[in-house]
Amino acid sequence: MARLQVFISSTSIDLQEHRKAVFDAIMQAGELGIDMKYFGSRPDDPVDVCLEAIEEADVLVGIYAMRYGWIPGGETRSITEMEFDHARALGKPCLCYLLDDNAPWPPKFVEYEAKPKLDAFKKKIGQLVYSTFTTPDNLAAKVASDLHRLELKGAVTARKTPYNTPGKSIPEHRAFFCNRSSQDAVFLPIFLDGPPPPKKLYFYLYGDARQAHTSLSLRYGHEIAGKQFAWDVQPSDGETTAKKWKYRKIKPRFSESAAMNRINLIREIFTAFSLDMTVPSAQCTLADLLGSTCLKDFAAADTVILLLTLDDFNWHAEFTPAAVLHFIENFCSVELPPTAPRFIFFFGIEYTKSEVRESVQKEVKRAIDDGRHGIPLPELQAVPRRDVAEWFSLPEHEPLIEAGKDEEQMTEKHFGAFDKKDMLEIEMILKQLIEQYNSA
Repeated sequence: MARLQVFISSTSIDLQEHRKAVFDAIMQAGELGIDMKYFGSRPDDPVDVCLEAIEEADVLVGIYAMRYGWIPGGETRSITEMEFDHARALGKPCLCYLLDDNAPWPPKFVEYEAKPKLDAFKKKIGQLVYSTFTTPDNLAAKVASDLHRLELKGAVTARKTPYNTPGKSIPEHRAFFCNRSSQDAVFLPIFLDGPPPPKKLYFYLYGDARQAHTSLSLRYGHEIAGKQFAWDVQPSDGETTAKKWKYRKIKPRFSESAAMNRINLIREIFTAFSLDMTVPSAQCTLADLLGSTCLKDFAAADTVILLLTLDDFNWHAEFTPAAVLHFIENFCSVELPPTAPRFIFFFGIEYTKSEVRESVQKEVKRAIDDGRHGIPLPELQAVPRRDVAEWFSLPEHEPLIEAGKDEEQMTEKHFGAFDKKDMLEIEMILKQLIEQYNSA
């Protein structure tokens, strides 16, 4: 099914929340949002990139507040006004939204010196039928409604999908399958090679917070449950029969009291599994989780994954390793019945503050080296370009390749020029591509 390609035009720093709300509304309406935020780094002139994107779009959505915006060198108009003019010259429908005069607005986002140019631009916009907005949600609702009305009137025709071979849908979690070969080399052989692993497994997962700790642990849930290639409800030849699995991410509150750290951790786990602590924490064990309705009908072949994570704000070189050790040797020491599911624990540490990252890195590595339990996974790093291109080359992602392009060209188009990128950014763009493909 063809979808509208909708270019979002506005100034940037003042309207970030509004742009996101509009982008989400466009995607939820089943259309394709075009936001320069996701274009990545490119060697091209930004004006050319914007204008070319408008040429590819079906509709322009213009959002205008109290800033006129950046004026490129050698130009007299802002890039925002140039986008509007270009769309009008091409005969593209323009849906324009101006900030309501009575809406509160931060003074830091008022461009006083450019008011004459902004007023003249808004007067030009006023030649069209436009709407006003007050909040991001208010704006998003109006955009969704107006796009729907535009389609019903037949004022614009959506283009056909650019993909080579539309076929089965691609699961969103395939966005998690980029890179991570060094972690895979440690984790996957435990499950895919050799005797069945034990009922309880412990892994240490650490690195920069921008390298997507959560999605890696989620990915392993899909891997060991056999869902990594389950594109549709019925598995194809050679696919693994999917098993049940449950995932919980827990970020316990930190205290400088060792006892409170132990209590907080167990209390958070019980809450995550919809259980009440009816006895003191010291008497609680992992076996208590088997009584949770969340794990009803879970059997020996099924898996429960818990990511217990801290950031460097809550890391403490003395208390954190002690809390982990006590948790493993006490709460998890109970023997589980043969019919119980397997429990996999990831103890995650995320570095977020650059000024303390190096010292925390050393402390975390020292704690892991000194630990009596658990398997350390290699530190999470940024993703090299070749791994993104390799992701596009996988057979599971072949439908995403546009006609006339190869994996390198797809990488360049969607990520621009780079040597390494943070995994969070990589996954965000890949999720967007998968969502667009599945809707198309």
